[in-house]
Amino acid sequence: MEPIDRDFINQRIFNRPPFFEYEKRAIKMNVNAWSIVRKIPIGTIKSYELVEGALKIKLSL
Repeated sequence: MEPIDRDFINQRIFNRPPFFEYEKRAIKMNVNAWSIVRKIPIGTIKSYELVEGALKIKLSL
């Protein structure tokens, strides 16, 4: 069997506004839409990485 790479299937699975957006075979994640991130009034994202199934984000204030 071969994996299915159909745009309409990927669009239905991965396009979940306002958190995720699927466009041109890329998934964009909007962390500003997360309620926990909105609680931080200032700062920018310094770095991010995926570690053991979790997204680790470092902020610069």
